[in-house]
Amino acid sequence: MKRRTKYYFELCTYIKADVESMNNPAEREIRPAVLMRKTSYCNRSDHGKDTRAILMSIIATCKKQNRSFIDYAARRLVT
Repeated sequence: MKRRTKYYFELCTYIKADVESMNNPAEREIRPAVLMRKTSYCNRSDHGKDTRAILMSIIATCKKQNRSFIDYAARRLVT
């Protein structure tokens, strides 16, 4: 009861803000990155971890915007 009282507003956020009550879409978004990490035997350094996170984020954004990641990266590297 104490926990429910303490987190009442957080628990009801999805009703007030018109968002989904579960995080299934978010879990599906990160699945490719998790699978890649597992099949490549994790990251060997913090720098590698950060680089992979940034690249996966950019790739996912390009995919959502129906852009080619290769074209996007090539334009960014030139400028």
